[in-house]
Amino acid sequence: MKMSTLNRILFFFYLFLMIIMLSMLFVMSIGLWPLRGLMADIELYGWPWLALLSVLLLVISFKYLFLSIVPPKIQSTLLKNTEMGMIRVSVNTLDSIAQKAVKSFAEVKDVKTSVSPETDGVRIRVVLFIMPEVNIPELTLAVQARVKEQIEDISGISAKEVQVYVENVPMAQRGKIE
Repeated sequence: MKMSTLNRILFFFYLFLMIIMLSMLFVMSIGLWPLRGLMADIELYGWPWLALLSVLLLVISFKYLFLSIVPPKIQSTLLKNTEMGMIRVSVNTLDSIAQKAVKSFAEVKDVKTSVSPETDGVRIRVVLFIMPEVNIPELTLAVQARVKEQIEDISGISAKEVQVYVENVPMAQRGKIE
């Protein structure tokens, strides 16, 4: 499950407060902080803050309980709606099509792809690991064209953008002269 920034912040806050509360419970259980001392501190700072903190922790607990029970939504891209129902193509299928299209180039050693579905098509990011002494502008243009063509021809889904990033260009090894 991928967590958004807000969920990460909430989860951090929740865990931080739980650590503090469990530490306080431990200290009280071994007798270092008597229960009467805790009650005096609560009366000093007020019950409304404790009630607000309790409600906040309860809401966050239910949120994460719900997130753990609900299955993750399968990412798919709508191809078309027919009389018999919807036809969907999974993001993994589109990813496989893109990888197969790129691996057909002899100049490519390895490839990583990611597909982002949108309402009117997909955006594809391709990371290339290429052989030494390859014409990079020529290869990247050919990769973009082939990936776009393959995605659109095989799946019928519009490839809105194909971003190509060259990750590693190893230097050619020259033989030693002895």
